[in-house]
Amino acid sequence: MPLFSFPPLSGIEAISLCTAALILLAAAAMDFRKFKISNWLSLALAALFPVYALAAHVPMVPHLLTGLAVFAAGFGLYALHLFGGGDAKLLAAAALWAGPKFVLLFLLSTTTLGGVLAAGFALAALIKSKKRSSGDAVVPWHKAPVPYGMAIACGGWMVLFLMARSTPT
Repeated sequence: MPLFSFPPLSGIEAISLCTAALILLAAAAMDFRKFKISNWLSLALAALFPVYALAAHVPMVPHLLTGLAVFAAGFGLYALHLFGGGDAKLLAAAALWAGPKFVLLFLLSTTTLGGVLAAGFALAALIKSKKRSSGDAVVPWHKAPVPYGMAIACGGWMVLFLMARSTPT
């Protein structure tokens, strides 16, 4: 199948996938601007999945279990102060969409993009700290905040693209 060839989608499937992509875009933009992801965005993304699943005849239980497992892992990372709460919730909502079929690819792409993003923000903080005088308060490069929602959104978009191109499982 060519890269941009899609099987026929129902209107509800197509609208659900496009709406999910827009929700991820809003989350990425909010995280970039405020370093915060609204709970409403994660909730909307999760609540939209059953609409898609019913229209596309996707079995929901494996997807729910995948989302819960990723939420548990994200909560653990949050408890260890390694991850933001908004990031953990958005990651779980996106993993709900990924399901067992795409979750490893989703997590791998998200962590890879997140690492690149973290390196970029650390480098920007390092450059900024070198330009300021010694009396100014500066965030150390290794503690620079990272809008990880951007990486989650990119991983989620990849999943949505793959879902639009594949048959449900």
